Amino acid sequence: MGRFSRRKGARGEVSVIHLLRTIGIEAWSTRSTQAASARKWDLDWDGCKYGIEVKIGQSWTVPAAWRQAVRGCEGTDRAPVLIARRDRGEWQVWVRNGDLPWWFTRWPKLVDGAELMTTTAEAWLAWVKFKAQAPVVCAEAKGEVDDGR
Repeated sequence: MGRFSRRKGARGEVSVIHLLRTIGIEAWSTRSTQAASARKWDLDWDGCKYGIEVKIGQSWTVPAAWRQAVRGCEGTDRAPVLIARRDRGEWQVWVRNGDLPWWFTRWPKLVDGAELMTTTAEAWLAWVKFKAQAPVVCAEAKGEVDDGR
């Protein structure tokens, strides 16, 4: 991979990190923490349950990028997620059918035998934010959170 492609990929990762920070998630790129050959996924944050693969540009394809996301999650409990966009396009997110509620997704697409659902970045971010807050909300509802009263 050429220097231009690596830089473009890094810019894509930074762009997705900024999207995640808008919902209060302090994500980081794994570029500086893992050797290129050992890198499993592109982004991480404390408590992350996803193996996120970020693609930007014209040359990526959903099947190849999805295989890369799945390979990165092998042997882990993380769910593969592909976040990608074409040049000057909108961010789209691909997940396995069942990893998001149906109302967040569009029509399924079969890729390498897996049924993938696609959604907008905004819808996926809303789901991630909800999942991040859900344990706190559930604990408050059960009275397990000490609020000082």
